[in-house]
Amino acid sequence: MGTAQTLASFRTSLKPRHVNPHATLLTSYFNAVEEIATQHRDKVEYRRAAGRKVAPYIFGKEGQKMPSTVPRYSKENVLWSTSNHVGRDVDLIFDQYVYKDHPRPNSWLSFRLIIELIGGIVRYMRGLGFADMPLKVGLIAKEENTIIEKWPMRLKLEPPQDGAQEEFDVLLASGHTGSERYVEWKRV
Repeated sequence: MGTAQTLASFRTSLKPRHVNPHATLLTSYFNAVEEIATQHRDKVEYRRAAGRKVAPYIFGKEGQKMPSTVPRYSKENVLWSTSNHVGRDVDLIFDQYVYKDHPRPNSWLSFRLIIELIGGIVRYMRGLGFADMPLKVGLIAKEENTIIEKWPMRLKLEPPQDGAQEEFDVLLASGHTGSERYVEWKRV
């Protein structure tokens, strides 16, 4: 079941805002970032940026990139190559997922939504069919989540901040990727 169908099906479960202003529908996107990242796996800049982000966790302060002195099959090299997904720019990749079906505005409403996105006012999920969602099912994405963080598993600390290494180790050990995304919806 896709997002649009989910929203249409569960919209009636939410009380009107005048009855319950806190009524919220929660949707999760566990594979969206991976879907887009897989399509762009050949893009070297994505991999390099992710590698630069995780290198300090693995190689310490000296590493903004993998040192050339590390043997190819060392523990550090294997960890670095298997943990690059943790360093992805998940906001950028998720936006590509959201806008994948409609890369260009084709109506005034779409144009206005993109301008608002660029201005940082609102992020609408246009590519998933949400540009007209308020008109179709009477729900809009909340600007700020109130139940769960948008990216609860994402790395929040960076070396040399206290706890950064522990956060990285726990994320890798958990089996999560850091790209699990939640969107909260409210009635219009």
